Amino acid sequence: MDEYFNDYEFDNLNFYRENHGKQLYYNWGGEVWWIESPGKPQEKLFSIIGMNATKVFIKPHPEYGEAGHRINREICLFCDSSTQEVLDYWRPREEVKEVPVVHIANRMVQGFVSPKKIVIPQNSGYVKKVIEIPLEYPHPLAKESKYRDYCPGEKFKEVKLTKFRHSTILVCTVEPNYVLTREIL
Repeated sequence: MDEYFNDYEFDNLNFYRENHGKQLYYNWGGEVWWIESPGKPQEKLFSIIGMNATKVFIKPHPEYGEAGHRINREICLFCDSSTQEVLDYWRPREEVKEVPVVHIANRMVQGFVSPKKIVIPQNSGYVKKVIEIPLEYPHPLAKESKYRDYCPGEKFKEVKLTKFRHSTILVCTVEPNYVLTREIL
């Protein structure tokens, strides 16, 4: 019970220590938004659901002493934002032709996790953190005119907002983690 009445320090590498070498599975979901250009309102495009199969390790690290490492396989499905049904085709607006949806399946993604300590204040039980990850990457279909209505520009610009909840060991009913992704073109 002292964990609730005192500050509680959450060490993100404990997860890697406790699950070292194990195969883990988790799911997540959120929304995909886009902004056509600065100053225009954001528009919800899809809901998104995903599942990861992950193997986690704790490894020696020259700077930190030890760090977390993960190997992921991921599938991500785009869904209708009203019905949550998986989409095979999508029409962004009534006046635009319906197009096929290509879901995402990553064969192998590897990640490094540096050590972080998160303090959960006394009498709180849990703390929420939002991580904002700005991304920019080349648009492989930019030179094909038939895709310009959907993806204008040479590069995709994206911001991934991920909301995490870290709890003390006494709290069992914390809202689930989820991922919010907003596309900005």
